[in-house]
Amino acid sequence: MVDSVPATFDRFTELSVASVEGLADFFSPDGLTGFVKGTFSSESQPSAEPVGSQTESEDDRLLSIYGAARLGSAMLDEGTHNYLWFLVLINVFVGIFNLVPLLPLDGGHAAIATYERLRSRKGKRYVADINKLIPVTWVVITVLVGIALIALYRDIVDLPNFG
Repeated sequence: MVDSVPATFDRFTELSVASVEGLADFFSPDGLTGFVKGTFSSESQPSAEPVGSQTESEDDRLLSIYGAARLGSAMLDEGTHNYLWFLVLINVFVGIFNLVPLLPLDGGHAAIATYERLRSRKGKRYVADINKLIPVTWVVITVLVGIALIALYRDIVDLPNFG
């Protein structure tokens, strides 16, 4: 029982680091380009592989909410322990993603609050004009919705075989 507390923090650290690395890899120029190209290249080139086989990049691709639900269903079929672990993975990733310092996310609000605190001097509170960041917010929302739609399209057209 006592050994489980440090093990929990170790596991959480591993999951957090993996989530940050995954986000950094995906949102890198190569990651985004590969994601978009993967959508169109699989459509135009017939696959010579047997049905149900996957390449390594196919195993690591971003899933939409539909793909995640299908994966969760496959995990539940494998056992309750696997399903609960899948839910833990999803929750940690969503928590880390929400901390990205872009304005529609909570991390963006925290970044603005930190900026305001750092700019405040001698008891005079500095208030940032958030309205100036609305165009950036719309760009971020547009990119996130675009990524979600592409992932949903890929999951509907060519859902990976989860077993």
